[in-house]
Amino acid sequence: MSLVKEPKERVDYAYVINMQLNRIASIRSKMMQEQPESAFHDILKRNALWYLAHVEGLYAILLPELRGNARKYINIARKLVRIIDRIDALKKEKEDLERSQNDPFLRKPESVYRAKLVKIEEKYEELKAKRKALYNELPEEIRNLVENSVFMYEPVFYVVDAALEEMLVRLNEVGLLLSGKKVKVSVAGKKG
Repeated sequence: MSLVKEPKERVDYAYVINMQLNRIASIRSKMMQEQPESAFHDILKRNALWYLAHVEGLYAILLPELRGNARKYINIARKLVRIIDRIDALKKEKEDLERSQNDPFLRKPESVYRAKLVKIEEKYEELKAKRKALYNELPEEIRNLVENSVFMYEPVFYVVDAALEEMLVRLNEVGLLLSGKKVKVSVAGKKG
Protein backbone atom coordinates (compact mmCIF):
# COMPACT_ATOMS: atom_id res chain seq x y z
CA MET A 1 0.00 0.00 0.00
CA SER A 2 1.38 3.36 -0.99
CA LEU A 3 0.59 6.76 0.43
CA VAL A 4 -0.84 9.18 -2.11
CA LYS A 5 -0.42 12.86 -1.46
CA GLU A 6 -2.87 15.25 -3.05
CA PRO A 7 -1.81 18.85 -3.23
CA LYS A 8 -4.37 21.22 -1.80
CA GLU A 9 -5.07 24.38 -3.66
CA ARG A 10 -5.98 27.45 -1.70
CA VAL A 11 -8.13 30.12 -3.18
CA ASP A 12 -7.92 33.58 -1.69
CA TYR A 13 -11.52 34.84 -1.72
CA ALA A 14 -10.49 38.49 -1.46
CA TYR A 15 -8.11 38.04 -4.41
CA VAL A 16 -10.85 36.48 -6.58
CA ILE A 17 -13.22 39.32 -5.69
CA ASN A 18 -10.60 41.98 -6.42
CA MET A 19 -9.72 40.40 -9.78
CA GLN A 20 -13.39 40.56 -10.76
CA LEU A 21 -13.60 44.17 -9.54
CA ASN A 22 -10.59 45.02 -11.74
CA ARG A 23 -12.36 43.53 -14.77
CA ILE A 24 -15.51 45.47 -13.92
CA ALA A 25 -13.58 48.74 -13.53
CA SER A 26 -11.87 48.21 -16.88
CA ILE A 27 -15.17 47.73 -18.70
CA ARG A 28 -16.93 50.59 -16.88
CA SER A 29 -14.14 52.97 -17.81
CA LYS A 30 -14.76 52.21 -21.49
CA MET A 31 -18.40 53.28 -21.39
CA MET A 32 -18.03 56.47 -23.38
CA GLN A 33 -14.76 55.77 -25.18
CA GLU A 34 -14.48 57.59 -28.47
CA GLN A 35 -15.45 55.37 -31.37
CA PRO A 36 -16.22 55.89 -35.03
CA GLU A 37 -19.68 57.49 -35.29
CA SER A 38 -21.19 54.52 -37.11
CA ALA A 39 -19.98 51.99 -34.54
CA PHE A 40 -20.66 53.98 -31.35
CA HIS A 41 -24.16 52.59 -30.77
CA ASP A 42 -23.09 48.95 -31.18
CA ILE A 43 -19.97 49.41 -29.03
CA LEU A 44 -21.99 51.11 -26.28
CA LYS A 45 -24.44 48.19 -26.33
CA ARG A 46 -21.59 45.65 -26.23
CA ASN A 47 -19.93 47.47 -23.31
CA ALA A 48 -23.25 47.66 -21.44
CA LEU A 49 -23.75 43.91 -21.88
CA TRP A 50 -20.16 43.15 -20.83
CA TYR A 51 -20.50 45.38 -17.80
CA LEU A 52 -23.76 43.68 -16.83
CA ALA A 53 -22.23 40.23 -17.34
CA HIS A 54 -19.18 41.01 -15.22
CA VAL A 55 -21.22 42.53 -12.40
CA GLU A 56 -23.41 39.42 -12.55
CA GLY A 57 -20.23 37.37 -12.34
CA LEU A 58 -19.29 39.20 -9.16
CA TYR A 59 -22.80 38.58 -7.84
CA ALA A 60 -22.39 34.86 -8.53
CA ILE A 61 -19.13 34.51 -6.61
CA LEU A 62 -20.24 36.50 -3.58
CA LEU A 63 -21.78 34.91 -0.54
CA PRO A 64 -25.49 35.76 -0.25
CA GLU A 65 -24.91 38.11 2.67
CA LEU A 66 -22.49 40.16 0.52
CA ARG A 67 -24.91 40.66 -2.36
CA GLY A 68 -27.27 43.17 -0.83
CA ASN A 69 -30.16 44.12 -3.09
CA ALA A 70 -28.06 43.72 -6.25
CA ARG A 71 -30.34 41.08 -7.85
CA LYS A 72 -33.15 43.63 -8.09
CA TYR A 73 -30.95 46.03 -10.07
CA ILE A 74 -29.48 43.28 -12.25
CA ASN A 75 -32.99 42.13 -13.19
CA ILE A 76 -34.03 45.70 -13.99
CA ALA A 77 -30.91 46.15 -16.15
CA ARG A 78 -31.66 42.93 -18.07
CA LYS A 79 -35.27 44.00 -18.71
CA LEU A 80 -34.04 47.44 -19.74
CA VAL A 81 -31.63 45.97 -22.30
CA ARG A 82 -34.48 43.97 -23.88
CA ILE A 83 -36.74 47.03 -24.01
CA ILE A 84 -34.01 49.21 -25.51
CA ASP A 85 -33.27 46.50 -28.11
CA ARG A 86 -36.94 46.36 -29.09
CA ILE A 87 -37.22 50.17 -29.25
CA ASP A 88 -34.12 50.25 -31.45
CA ALA A 89 -35.59 47.57 -33.73
CA LEU A 90 -38.84 49.55 -34.03
CA LYS A 91 -36.94 52.72 -34.95
CA LYS A 92 -35.12 50.81 -37.69
CA GLU A 93 -38.38 49.27 -38.88
CA LYS A 94 -39.95 52.74 -39.08
CA GLU A 95 -36.94 54.10 -41.00
CA ASP A 96 -37.10 51.19 -43.45
CA LEU A 97 -40.83 51.70 -43.93
CA GLU A 98 -40.35 55.41 -44.60
CA ARG A 99 -37.43 54.72 -46.93
CA SER A 100 -39.45 52.18 -48.91
CA GLN A 101 -42.31 54.66 -49.18
CA ASN A 102 -39.95 57.09 -50.93
CA ASP A 103 -38.86 54.43 -53.43
CA PRO A 104 -41.32 54.19 -56.36
CA PHE A 105 -40.60 50.46 -56.80
CA LEU A 106 -41.17 49.56 -53.14
CA ARG A 107 -43.95 52.02 -52.34
CA LYS A 108 -47.02 50.53 -50.66
CA PRO A 109 -50.56 51.89 -50.89
CA GLU A 110 -51.05 54.80 -48.50
CA SER A 111 -53.56 52.88 -46.34
CA VAL A 112 -51.10 49.97 -45.88
CA TYR A 113 -48.27 52.38 -45.09
CA ARG A 114 -50.36 54.29 -42.52
CA ALA A 115 -51.60 51.05 -40.87
CA LYS A 116 -48.02 49.78 -40.48
CA LEU A 117 -46.88 53.15 -39.17
CA VAL A 118 -49.68 53.22 -36.57
CA LYS A 119 -48.80 49.68 -35.47
CA ILE A 120 -45.13 50.63 -35.02
CA GLU A 121 -46.11 53.75 -33.05
CA GLU A 122 -48.41 51.71 -30.77
CA LYS A 123 -45.65 49.19 -30.04
CA TYR A 124 -43.23 52.05 -29.42
CA GLU A 125 -45.58 53.73 -26.91
CA GLU A 126 -46.14 50.39 -25.15
CA LEU A 127 -42.37 49.89 -24.78
CA LYS A 128 -41.91 53.45 -23.53
CA ALA A 129 -44.55 52.77 -20.86
CA LYS A 130 -42.74 49.56 -19.81
CA ARG A 131 -39.44 51.45 -19.65
CA LYS A 132 -41.06 54.17 -17.53
CA ALA A 133 -42.46 51.50 -15.16
CA LEU A 134 -38.94 50.07 -14.77
CA TYR A 135 -37.56 53.53 -14.08
CA ASN A 136 -40.18 53.97 -11.35
CA GLU A 137 -38.75 50.93 -9.53
CA LEU A 138 -35.46 52.78 -9.08
CA PRO A 139 -34.50 55.14 -6.26
CA GLU A 140 -34.92 58.80 -7.19
CA GLU A 141 -31.21 59.64 -7.70
CA ILE A 142 -30.73 56.71 -10.10
CA ARG A 143 -34.05 57.41 -11.82
CA ASN A 144 -32.90 60.99 -12.48
CA LEU A 145 -29.69 59.70 -14.06
CA VAL A 146 -31.43 57.22 -16.35
CA GLU A 147 -34.17 59.64 -17.36
CA ASN A 148 -31.56 62.24 -18.34
CA SER A 149 -29.37 59.83 -20.28
CA VAL A 150 -28.40 60.87 -23.78
CA PHE A 151 -27.35 57.58 -25.35
CA MET A 152 -29.58 54.55 -25.77
CA TYR A 153 -27.76 52.05 -23.56
CA GLU A 154 -26.45 54.60 -21.05
CA PRO A 155 -29.29 53.92 -18.54
CA VAL A 156 -28.15 50.29 -18.31
CA PHE A 157 -24.78 51.45 -16.96
CA TYR A 158 -26.42 53.48 -14.20
CA VAL A 159 -28.69 50.61 -13.12
CA VAL A 160 -25.74 48.20 -13.10
CA ASP A 161 -23.79 50.81 -11.10
CA ALA A 162 -26.53 50.54 -8.45
CA ALA A 163 -26.17 46.75 -8.35
CA LEU A 164 -22.41 47.10 -8.03
CA GLU A 165 -22.79 49.70 -5.28
CA GLU A 166 -25.00 47.30 -3.30
CA MET A 167 -22.25 44.69 -3.37
CA LEU A 168 -19.39 47.13 -2.76
CA VAL A 169 -21.06 48.48 0.35
CA ARG A 170 -21.31 44.94 1.78
CA LEU A 171 -17.74 44.10 0.76
CA ASN A 172 -16.55 47.28 2.42
CA GLU A 173 -18.46 46.52 5.62
CA VAL A 174 -16.64 43.20 6.02
CA GLY A 175 -13.26 44.67 5.03
CA LEU A 176 -12.82 42.84 1.71
CA LEU A 177 -12.15 45.98 -0.37
CA LEU A 178 -9.15 47.37 1.44
CA SER A 179 -8.04 45.36 4.39
CA GLY A 180 -8.62 47.30 7.57
CA LYS A 181 -9.97 50.38 5.79
CA LYS A 182 -13.48 51.34 4.87
CA VAL A 183 -14.14 53.46 1.80
CA LYS A 184 -17.19 55.44 0.67
CA VAL A 185 -18.86 54.24 -2.52
CA SER A 186 -21.81 55.64 -4.45
CA VAL A 187 -23.47 55.59 -7.84
CA ALA A 188 -21.95 57.95 -10.42
CA GLY A 189 -23.56 61.36 -10.12
CA LYS A 190 -25.19 60.55 -6.78
CA LYS A 191 -24.47 63.08 -4.07
CA GLY A 192 -23.04 61.32 -1.06
